[in-house]
Amino acid sequence: MKKIHPIFYLTGTGMISVAVFSMIYAVINDISMGIFLLGGISWIISVFLKFMWSDSMNKQILKILKDKLGNTISKALSWSYMGLLTGIFECGFVLAFVYFLPVLNQAERVNILGYGIGFGAFEALALGISSVIYLVKRKNVEDDTGNRFSLNMNNILMIPVGIVERIFTLFIHVFCCVLIIIAVQENLYLYFWISFVFKSLVDAIAAWLILEKGIRNISKASQYWAYQSIFIILGIIALIGTIKTYPS
Repeated sequence: MKKIHPIFYLTGTGMISVAVFSMIYAVINDISMGIFLLGGISWIISVFLKFMWSDSMNKQILKILKDKLGNTISKALSWSYMGLLTGIFECGFVLAFVYFLPVLNQAERVNILGYGIGFGAFEALALGISSVIYLVKRKNVEDDTGNRFSLNMNNILMIPVGIVERIFTLFIHVFCCVLIIIAVQENLYLYFWISFVFKSLVDAIAAWLILEKGIRNISKASQYWAYQSIFIILGIIALIGTIKTYPS
């Protein structure tokens, strides 16, 4: 049996740090903690609803697609379908949340940003805690999986991937939430559909990497970083989009 080296806890604690620094940023910039927490609550509810749907429906829907349309077409539709679930449940729920809550549909400039930061921060916090718990429960790693936690350069280079992914995913959440709030406030629902398409695209790519490329089983750091660079690029686009869209 091999013990997991403490350095591998940096991935989970780093993701938690993304959430902590997001909260610090909110406090420093006088963002309402109530709205920041509403962003987090929105993430929890929307992800819970998406999970409930996925848990009960995905197997049947993906099987129907494969049986009726064949392997090649069904794969593309499966990735698209899983991306659309994110658009429907995350963007759709946020739209309803903003529409019916005056504290959001009348939010001031700084709090519009704070809502999106809270949304992304809670995701980073949840995934970071899950990563740490996973390692704590597996204090010793069996020989067949021990190579993942061997102290070598390849595995060390894998450690920051999750942290970097959370940072750029946070930018994506902020961008999409800002677009939705502005859509309601200014009655410009094209912004909602931009948010919907963008976030659906992001998760369709994630589904493609998981289902087709087996990203969760990749052990080579260079390959893993190559795939994650897609989300870095999307995160940069989201950051630029937020800066351009954010009301002045």
